[in-house]
Amino acid sequence: GREVEELKRRHSAELRALKEKVDVENQAWRSHVQEKARKELEEREKALQNKCESERDSQLEHVISRLEAEAAAARLELKETLEAEAAKQSSKQAAEIQRLQFAEEGLKKEAQEAEKAVREMSGRMASTDK
Repeated sequence: GREVEELKRRHSAELRALKEKVDVENQAWRSHVQEKARKELEEREKALQNKCESERDSQLEHVISRLEAEAAAARLELKETLEAEAAKQSSKQAAEIQRLQFAEEGLKKEAQEAEKAVREMSGRMASTDK
């Protein structure tokens, strides 16, 4: 009986030790799997974040390019409008200058004719006084 009791006790102790070893290995395996899953999740999150940032940057670059093109087109349109308006004003000014020059020539002619008439009258008055 004593040997059987000793064998049972040793067997029970070996079973407890083996169960503890299995529990420790199982816990280590679970920790390893959890750590691996956590790292994979972090990598996926980082990849997704990088993809989102890349897409955002691409969209921003597209919007910036579009706005720059719109601004350039608006500047060109404004420049052309200003140039057309300047040409129109210049043309109006040239026409006004020409009109004023004609008017000046007309007034000079009238003044010369008036001077001539005054001289003629002065001449007649001088000859009738004699």
